[in-house]
Amino acid sequence: HGRRDLPIYLAAIGPKNVELSAEIADGWLPIIFSPAHYAEAYAAQVEAGFAKAGGGKSLAGFDIAPSVPVVLGDDVDACRASVKPFLALYIGGMGARGRNFYHDLACRYGFQAAADRVQDLYLAGDKNAATAAIPDELVDAVALCGPKARIAEQLEAWQASPITTLNMTTFDPAAVRVMAELVMGADAGRPDRTISIPNVPAPAPAGPTPASIFERMAARVAADPTLPAKVNAIFQFDLTGEQSGSWVVDMKGAGEVRTGTAANPDCTIAMSEADFVALAMGKLNPMAAFSSGKLKITGNPMTAMKLQGLFA
Repeated sequence: HGRRDLPIYLAAIGPKNVELSAEIADGWLPIIFSPAHYAEAYAAQVEAGFAKAGGGKSLAGFDIAPSVPVVLGDDVDACRASVKPFLALYIGGMGARGRNFYHDLACRYGFQAAADRVQDLYLAGDKNAATAAIPDELVDAVALCGPKARIAEQLEAWQASPITTLNMTTFDPAAVRVMAELVMGADAGRPDRTISIPNVPAPAPAGPTPASIFERMAARVAADPTLPAKVNAIFQFDLTGEQSGSWVVDMKGAGEVRTGTAANPDCTIAMSEADFVALAMGKLNPMAAFSSGKLKITGNPMTAMKLQGLFA
């Protein structure tokens, strides 16, 4: 029997849809979320939605679960730089001039001049300049970047805000472990909340190859039979370069990783084998790769994000 109490979440950033989320949903999934700007950018809409819902609905029973880029590294500027292409794409390139909700969101955060410049540059075709025009302050407002100690300091603003769930956006296993330690106390005697990571084979000493990475993905699927149901999509990988080839990651049914092509993939991913290895090892930010053209996706890019767990 299915669950009768299956929670319903809305992904929203525009004022009316944020209000609608608070009115009719069990939770809200914002993107490019700034906890420091919650009061002026979101609070009124959330409270208005609760009022429409009636019945005493409030933050106490409402899950706010933003997606948060997490980039771990000692070079803070380099960490920020990996987030900026994503912000430039959304603030500058989504929608049209005068009809871009992400641009409007940055303006509500107090970055109107920067948002206008990013949009002007992006729509003029200068994506690199648009990326460079993203302020460091905006990155720090919506992402967690830097070494562990700095992320811990930044995290205080998130913990002090009304959010109740933090959805990480990262392909770096080290960042996952650091966040587990900081958020869940995974290293502080909390066995009930630690993360269990399947024991998958290490890459060969000569360095990872596309074949070894797909073998590791297959091992991860075998170690966690629940993964196919969570992903529920078929992916076609077409890699170019010295070790070119095509692979299928079939995450429907029992789950299968194999060479070859899929008849009807939900998502086709094309890139060089070198960039694929860098992405799989957490050395290439997927949003930066997508924005720069290194990563080409046919289908819904958000579907491709479901592969994140297989790369960890």
